[in-house]
Amino acid sequence: MKYFRYYPGWIQMILFLLICLTFLYTGVMMTQYLLPKFTGFEMSEIAGIKPSSSPALIHTSMVINGFLNMCMYMLSGLVFAYLSHPSMGEYLGLRKPGSYVQLVFVVLLIMGAQPLVEALTYGISLFKFSPETMAEQKASEDVTKAFLTMHSPLDFFRAFATIAITPALGEEFFFRGVLMRYATRIFRSPVRGIIFSAFIFAISHSNLFGLPAIFLAGCILGAIYYITGSLWASVLAHLFFNGSQVVLAYMATFNPALKNFLENDSNAAGFIYLGVGTALFTIGYLGLQKFKTPLPDNWTDDFRNEVNEDSFSDPTEDNK
Repeated sequence: MKYFRYYPGWIQMILFLLICLTFLYTGVMMTQYLLPKFTGFEMSEIAGIKPSSSPALIHTSMVINGFLNMCMYMLSGLVFAYLSHPSMGEYLGLRKPGSYVQLVFVVLLIMGAQPLVEALTYGISLFKFSPETMAEQKASEDVTKAFLTMHSPLDFFRAFATIAITPALGEEFFFRGVLMRYATRIFRSPVRGIIFSAFIFAISHSNLFGLPAIFLAGCILGAIYYITGSLWASVLAHLFFNGSQVVLAYMATFNPALKNFLENDSNAAGFIYLGVGTALFTIGYLGLQKFKTPLPDNWTDDFRNEVNEDSFSDPTEDNK
């Protein structure tokens, strides 16, 4: 069997979509069949959780969410990379950063990006949307709040795995490792590849209400991958972005002062938060630019000079 990279781009995309749909369908079917048998809950209950839902229902929802995320993103990305290239890690960009100091600036940049993303989300919330869109956003916020309701170390580790670790790995493999690589090759532009993958990233995560903020986050993650040349750097950024929310929410559970600060909507606190974020973002970006080790110009090439490549040559060439 040929590696997928030997097929035309449009065939590769069809194969990728088929792999994604296969894993997603399998995951959903397994969940719908096994969930009632092992937990007594139905999918309709899982989809509508709130902070006031029972702990058992919230925990079950987190497990299902993590499982489906792995099916749709992590397994799809890994299997497609495995079938596309002799080295799955090389295809996905799982190489060490060119300089470990880059990781420091990655953390600073993503720390600074959080206030910017939150400010954009707040700005979008000031617009009037349809009741349906607002209801979808409210349901999404309820799920997040339910997941961040933690009262023990076990709750914390469960939330951290579901909200931070699983998405950081699976979604980076999928959106940056595969989709951004493919889009950059098709559009012949890293910038367009970053924008395209970020747009699909946003569409898959949110309704219209949260689209701009998630799109911005996707662009930042794509830029980190391109500037450092290592997907591990964007995995770290994704992990830190999501994980810091879990850590702060857990700490606020036992610290009323921190909880009050996080829920403080005063303009003064908001401007300070945004100002500090802008400064950190600028420092992180300039540092990454100084120590950048960008992906090479040919990083999206599907064909490599290999000994076994002759076995896939067109047999008609021998007769010419």
